[in-house]
Amino acid sequence: MRKDDHKFSRRSSQTGLCVLSVEMPSDALAEHRSRRGTSIFEMVAALGLLSAVMAITLPFFSRLATVRQDVADRELAIHEVRNLVELAQVSDDIQQLKLSDDISSLLEDPQLNISQDTADDLNMQKTNVALTWINQAGQRTQPVELSYWIIKPVKPEAGE
Repeated sequence: MRKDDHKFSRRSSQTGLCVLSVEMPSDALAEHRSRRGTSIFEMVAALGLLSAVMAITLPFFSRLATVRQDVADRELAIHEVRNLVELAQVSDDIQQLKLSDDISSLLEDPQLNISQDTADDLNMQKTNVALTWINQAGQRTQPVELSYWIIKPVKPEAGE
C-alpha cells in the first residue's frame, strides 16, 4: 500500500471541531483485516526467548532445592544431637546411646561420635556429641556438634 492510496478528507462537525478522516482503498482494508494471527517468525522468536529464560533459571531453581534440602537435613541433625545430649546427661553409659530410627532412615550414612574428656584440676568432665552424614552432593558434611560440661563430685580422700 502506498501513501498515495489514502484519501484524506476534512469536515466540520456541528460543534465547530474539525475532524480528519482517512479512507483506505478496499483492497488495503481487506489485507489489514485478514492479518490477525502471529507469524511463524514471531512464534520462533518468542520460543527462543522463553528457552533462554528457562536455561538461565532452571539451574538456579535446582540449586535452590538442593540448598533447602541441606538446610532441612541440618535442622534435623541439630534436633537429634540435642535429644542425644539430654539423654546423655541422665544416662550412666553414654557410649550406649545411638541414633533414632528416623535419623538413620532420613540421613544418608549418619555417623555419631561421642567423646569425653576430663579436666582433673577443675573436677569437670566435657562430653562432645557430633553427627555427620553424606549430603545430596555425595560429600560428608561438617559435623553438627554439641558439647556440655558436668561437674564431677569431689571424692573425699582416704586420710580425711
